Amino acid sequence: MNQPNASADAPDSDYDLVVFDFDGTLVNTTDAILAGQHGALNDLGQPPPSPEQGLSLVGLPLDEVLTRLGAPAGRLDEARASYRAHFDRHMDLIRPYDGVRAMLDRLGGRNLQLAIATSRHAPSLLEILAVHDLAGYFVYLGSGDNVQRGKPHPEMLELVLRNTVVEGIAVRPSRCLMVGDTTYDIEMGRAAGVVTCAVTWGVHSEEELRAAGATVVADKPDHVAR
Repeated sequence: MNQPNASADAPDSDYDLVVFDFDGTLVNTTDAILAGQHGALNDLGQPPPSPEQGLSLVGLPLDEVLTRLGAPAGRLDEARASYRAHFDRHMDLIRPYDGVRAMLDRLGGRNLQLAIATSRHAPSLLEILAVHDLAGYFVYLGSGDNVQRGKPHPEMLELVLRNTVVEGIAVRPSRCLMVGDTTYDIEMGRAAGVVTCAVTWGVHSEEELRAAGATVVADKPDHVAR
């Protein structure tokens, strides 16, 4: 891992908990997300977003994404349902990134607790995890359904920390690594006081991730928590 920023809170030994973002970090959902955005806006009679505009918002709560893309405030329920219908029709395009399963095996072999913190709603998250046989790696799944304030607010990550226990004690922030591909993940991690690892194979650029203050940067799954 490259280390762009020193962190006084970074532990000298292994972490107790590694928390992963989902979309863009563990699985490649880009085509399905863009199909969902395009379909939802088209169904509402609104101009579809460019891929760049749509991907820049990945990681935020869905209602916020749809609002920023032009969905009228009074039609958010319709927009959300349309997005999910179009997304689900493209589920066959979703794949874990190369090296992700080996990374999870490696970290699990070190007896680390693994969890997820994602804006994706729980039914969709559970379905994708089941299809790709990934659910068994994680001791806790934090989703957009669990919180009132989505990324980059720290509420979701704080929830994960409270619900992940090592030797009878909730994991301390300094013993947690947050891994994500967007600035929203890094900002959430910093606000929660955890160590942050930005990955460069997702939707935000390395320059954006460094500017957001990532503790470390990983260029491939094998470099996470080395």
